[in-house]
Amino acid sequence: MAQTQVETKRMTLEEVKQLNPDEQPGELVRGVFVPMSRPTVQHGRLIVRIARLLDTFAEARGLGEVVAGDSGFVLSREEELLRGPDVAFISKERIPPEGLPDDWWEGAPDLAVEIVSRTQNAHELARKALDYLQAGTKMVWVVDPESRTVAVYTPPNQIRILCENEDLDGGDVLPGFRIKVGDLFK
Repeated sequence: MAQTQVETKRMTLEEVKQLNPDEQPGELVRGVFVPMSRPTVQHGRLIVRIARLLDTFAEARGLGEVVAGDSGFVLSREEELLRGPDVAFISKERIPPEGLPDDWWEGAPDLAVEIVSRTQNAHELARKALDYLQAGTKMVWVVDPESRTVAVYTPPNQIRILCENEDLDGGDVLPGFRIKVGDLFK
């Protein structure tokens, strides 16, 4: 399938903040606004499944908050780097007493989950995973529905590929969380 060329343009975080994310969704990658297309229904369904599994687990144990839907994370103000993972987890120790902000999160999530789609391939998501790790994310999952695998990225740039019959766990980020990779795709 041929991918359409999308026009990108240089912007600042403040300029991106003025955009309507419903009309112009995208990320800021080192000062360049990269428009993002709407996800497919299957992509959205997988986001909901992963977010529900993580949220149920985290809430029952009081571990922190799960967000989804490309919520904005400012990974670097100096580099003008704003990313929006499909699903993310922020540990309770990092959440201020007043709760999550009604704004972008300043910093990296503890866990970022990205799902391979027809508009963002595994190579692009590997670059995103490295951006998250460099900003302080402790674990990144790149979920590939086509191959039914999960690439698990951990500092300092370690990568493990898990197949559908293997266990995906939350490591130190979500201790005790464990699921068969194949169960993500049910």
